[in-house]
Amino acid sequence: NLRGMDSVNTGKKYNENTRASLYKLEKEYRRLAREEKTGFISLLHAVSPSHYADGLHPDAEGQKQIAAAVWKGLQKEN
Repeated sequence: NLRGMDSVNTGKKYNENTRASLYKLEKEYRRLAREEKTGFISLLHAVSPSHYADGLHPDAEGQKQIAAAVWKGLQKEN
């Protein structure tokens, strides 16, 4: 999301290691969910790239995409 990222966030270098960190976190959360015998809803790919307000935070449509992903995940759990 560097194209849409504003200069403040680009200056903080969020994207240098963000992707690798997020994948690592997701792997650990999935492991923890299995260990605790609970569900896990991944939001890693829930928001399409064009729906980030500043390249980092979802805009209103991105928030709707997150809500839809959560709702879908909750439906699978039942």
